[in-house]
Amino acid sequence: MRLRTISLGILLGTAVVVGWSQESAPHPPSLIPSGATNELVVHLQDGFYGNREVVVKVDGREVYRGLPETSPVLGLAKLIPVKTTSLHPIVIFAMPGEHITWSNQVNLSAGTALGIIIQTNGVVKVRQAKEFGYD
Repeated sequence: MRLRTISLGILLGTAVVVGWSQESAPHPPSLIPSGATNELVVHLQDGFYGNREVVVKVDGREVYRGLPETSPVLGLAKLIPVKTTSLHPIVIFAMPGEHITWSNQVNLSAGTALGIIIQTNGVVKVRQAKEFGYD
């Protein structure tokens, strides 16, 4: 009976880990810098349509590459949690196929949520907060 309980625990633990790793694809644990103590969450919000590739880098590390699609109900395409050692990380956002790029140093004391919106004219609008309404 004890062996069966242990086996079931291992099986469930493996299923949880596999499910977590699939959901957390933006940056595998091996890319989290040692000593990381700060978290930034990049919110890809409105304007992400039409299978356009997005690349997000934080302090030189690529933390996301994908084809986000904005949900018309939430106004949100993707949440990208990022661990960093810096209180002032440099965030680079790019849509290579559209020749759109934005970069800036972010002060995490002003809020750890960074919202990125692509306006219809291709201009990147960024806002920073402690959290956004759908959190």
